[in-house]
Amino acid sequence: MPNSDTNDDHGIHVLSDDVLLMIFEALLQPLSSEAASPPPWRISFICSRWRNLVLSTPSLWTKVTFQPEIDEEDDDTVQTETLEVQLARAGSCALDVMIDFSWLDKKAPKALDDQFRMLLASMDRWHSLKLRNRLPQNWTLGSSGSSYSSSPVFPSLRKLSVDKDSWIKDGSLRNTPVLTDLTLVDIAINPSDPLCWHNLQRLELTRCRGTAFDILTLLECSAANLRVFKLFLFTSLPNPQDPGPMPVVELPELREVYTTGSSLQWRPPTSTLFTIATQLRLPRLELLHLKRVNRNDLRQLHQLVSKFPPGSCLTKFVLEEAELKDEDTEDLIRALSEWYPLESFSFGNSNSATTSVTAGLLEALRWPGRGICPELRTLTLTSLELSSRSLEALVRSRTRDDEEDSPARLKLVKLQDIVLTEGGGNLQWLRTMGEQGTVEISDSQLWYRRAAMGLSTTPAKALPLHHQWQAAPPSRTSSIWSMLSALVF
Repeated sequence: MPNSDTNDDHGIHVLSDDVLLMIFEALLQPLSSEAASPPPWRISFICSRWRNLVLSTPSLWTKVTFQPEIDEEDDDTVQTETLEVQLARAGSCALDVMIDFSWLDKKAPKALDDQFRMLLASMDRWHSLKLRNRLPQNWTLGSSGSSYSSSPVFPSLRKLSVDKDSWIKDGSLRNTPVLTDLTLVDIAINPSDPLCWHNLQRLELTRCRGTAFDILTLLECSAANLRVFKLFLFTSLPNPQDPGPMPVVELPELREVYTTGSSLQWRPPTSTLFTIATQLRLPRLELLHLKRVNRNDLRQLHQLVSKFPPGSCLTKFVLEEAELKDEDTEDLIRALSEWYPLESFSFGNSNSATTSVTAGLLEALRWPGRGICPELRTLTLTSLELSSRSLEALVRSRTRDDEEDSPARLKLVKLQDIVLTEGGGNLQWLRTMGEQGTVEISDSQLWYRRAAMGLSTTPAKALPLHHQWQAAPPSRTSSIWSMLSALVF
């Protein structure tokens, strides 16, 4: 029998190379969309086996971050050699590059120029590119200033994220023939900017500024293949002059639309969003995701619904952090009643003190009731306080199949950060349906308020009735990160 005290017989050392590589790949993922991906330097320092495995796997070295800092104590030669080694170890693999000048002044020092040019020499292998903060005045992505004739070509670039206008104005990003995914952040929208719009399948605009005419013209340029459109925190600007009639834009391939407001200073006027929406023709729209909509938005939405063609493909509707009050309940129900094909509905209200909206919604969704959403199969409720009895009545009414006029059977109810009030009912039904897979509770975020006691909420799984409740397991990636963070770092 092998000696149980040897390192090779313990823990992670018994894993195969394939499993180790899966763990390494998960560990090297950025913690957020804004964070840089760490190269696997520290992993390669653990032991000779891990080092050999990391050095022989070029794909682990493909996430390249160029984030220069001005530090008198830091050796520029070391930074240059580090970048050179990483590019060499990535071999011929496609690269995911992030260039971030957050720590530089308006003008970059000449000492960093060699590193920047070394990175630019690999641009034919760039698969994705993130450009953050302003481009230093003495640098350009082009080979010789801002001349369009000398603009570089990015033959493999499919995903581009640009933060600040300075990256766009010099024309360096105009030659991206296979670009399909574009994100613009904190930019004044100008459809005439030198970017390759016509192949886009996904377009996201975050904290951008412009007019309704600008947005419609941009969408018109991207109309042929666009499948996903996201408009976040848009600031509407007045038209400097009469732009003429608003174009009617048909987006034949668009499947998903996301939009959100934030605070009053960021929220575009309802008329601006409505102007954009009413000029769009979306025959294949499947998902509409609205965040922080208010009463006026909801009424405009109801008018917009009437413009959808008969037999609309819209099957998923998400209202996230809705800013709705009691008197808005009927407007919400009226909008839902227009969408017969709706198969998935998600609702969360930012005003946690308002329970009448939720109560009215649950009552309206009971079958047969008002007969709305007969095809509903998935219902997601987030950050709400609701009656357990009302929820039970809704779920049971849509899981019966013994009546001729029964709707499509409700397959899944997702409860996330929910406070259940007693309301004269109990939670035995919830436990039973949870075991059957009809009800899903995410990360144990279900709470039960004892109305008679008037005390703070208690976790539902802590109640005697729920002592056997099995919470949803954490995601695989987060589990791996927790394990390896302690092991590796």
